[in-house]
Amino acid sequence: MTVKIAVIGGGSSMFVPGLVRRLVDLPCFEGAELRLMDIDEARLATMHVLSSQLAGSSGRQLNVVATTDQREALAGADFVIVAISVGGMAAWASDIEVPARHGIFMHIADSVGPGGIMRSLRNTPIVASVARDVAEVAPGAIVLNYTNPASANAMAMAQVDTVRSLSLCSCSPLPFNAELVVHVTLPRQRTPFALPAVVRWAGPTGMGLQFGLIGARETHAITELTRA
Repeated sequence: MTVKIAVIGGGSSMFVPGLVRRLVDLPCFEGAELRLMDIDEARLATMHVLSSQLAGSSGRQLNVVATTDQREALAGADFVIVAISVGGMAAWASDIEVPARHGIFMHIADSVGPGGIMRSLRNTPIVASVARDVAEVAPGAIVLNYTNPASANAMAMAQVDTVRSLSLCSCSPLPFNAELVVHVTLPRQRTPFALPAVVRWAGPTGMGLQFGLIGARETHAITELTRA
């Protein structure tokens, strides 16, 4: 059976290329169909071409299609990923600058405070509409939301109680491995570890080494690093 993955916000140049690289690395998604959906036709077309090239160069079978129709993208999907930003970077800039003019300074302004409220007013209705559409055209799908504010969007999706949904955060990039090994002076290949992130909070939950256990000095260094 072909696994069908729909990405709402499929024109994102920040999110989509990384997703494709991870999909082609996982044998369980061999032959899957990746449906990119976005209302920005130009960005969508670019990500469609790039994603197809990335999949092709990997040697894996990943069929990438594109559409501007949300329900068409969702129909019969097994997994739905929501990664949107209504208004783009210009709106985000306003989320930071408008509160700042009134003495409220926010370094990200995408989850809490005035910036988070404004972002929620733009994004949450769209995220909620995805959940409603999933209930009708893909009732068995799992919805993974990466759109901020994550908590508000999770609550909005939960209003459609027949849909399995979860808000996640992409704030734990894989290259963190490289930063960690610099601090503890261990070869990169010796430090595989788990770093999950659910709704903005990320932290290492496990670490294993190819050659023996972590020594006391390395353990202390890791502890201090994660407290910083």
